[in-house]
Amino acid sequence: MRTPLILLALSISSLGIAKAPFNYAFDDAPLKKHATEAAELEKLRAEGQEKPATRESLKRQFDLLGVISQAEPEWVDGYWMLGEAAFQYGNSLTNPKDRDFARNIFVQGQKATETCLKKAPDNAPCKMFLGAAMGKIASIDGIFSSLKKAHTIEKLWLDVIESGKNYPFSKSNTIQGSARYALGIFYRLVPDSMFLNWMFDAKGDINKSIKMHKESVEEDGPNACNLMMLGVSQLCSVKGDVKSKVGLEGLNNFAEAKKLPVKNALAMTCANDIPEIEKDPTLACGYETSRQQEEKSEEEIKKLKGKN
Repeated sequence: MRTPLILLALSISSLGIAKAPFNYAFDDAPLKKHATEAAELEKLRAEGQEKPATRESLKRQFDLLGVISQAEPEWVDGYWMLGEAAFQYGNSLTNPKDRDFARNIFVQGQKATETCLKKAPDNAPCKMFLGAAMGKIASIDGIFSSLKKAHTIEKLWLDVIESGKNYPFSKSNTIQGSARYALGIFYRLVPDSMFLNWMFDAKGDINKSIKMHKESVEEDGPNACNLMMLGVSQLCSVKGDVKSKVGLEGLNNFAEAKKLPVKNALAMTCANDIPEIEKDPTLACGYETSRQQEEKSEEEIKKLKGKN
């Protein structure tokens, strides 16, 4: 498993009950003006709650939201919805040969959420998915790019938590749960180094990682990925020692995760990867779900950026 320093893998999976109240006011009026597209979008998203959405479905959702957002340029919520769709679609492109195309999809998600924040600087969902897009792009570009963006991404997700705004992306996936899930992965993968903290103003912390994952489970209820990632961080904290108390807790979370329904592609990846970590718990600290990451030179990154 290759290890970028920043990765967000949002989970939309099994049933759960959010802890924080839903207090984000979603404006659906512009969406209602596009009844045909809205109906198709709702149908596709509902299907994705029952079984893993196909790549074709995710692409169609991305395309539909692109059309609606273009027709409704002042619709703030349309931009973060497009950012979410870009994240989900790009995340489905796991073949290494699709890496550059996936990167372009994430760039489109980044541009959409940046446009959103120009119109509504404090919008929590847009900060959530801007951080997600930046994290995925950095993951593809490699370690150096990841470190340069680490502080910005961390701040975006911390801003989401501090905003107190909450909104259900699905039956079991909320903005507050997602931000904590993302930061849990972030604090595990970013090295705990004073030198890197001085250089890049970002520092890992495995105890923060565990704390964030526990809060994510509390916010959204248990699902295959948030329990799995909690277990991964717990095993990482004890360097894979499965005989320790925390290590055993990690294995127990793996066992619970395997009992839960798998209803999307990411949850399937999490469920399928659990045996790999169980077989070699020392892999926990560097575990990530990305299949797109590859180290790139600065020159290669510049060429990619020139295509966008």
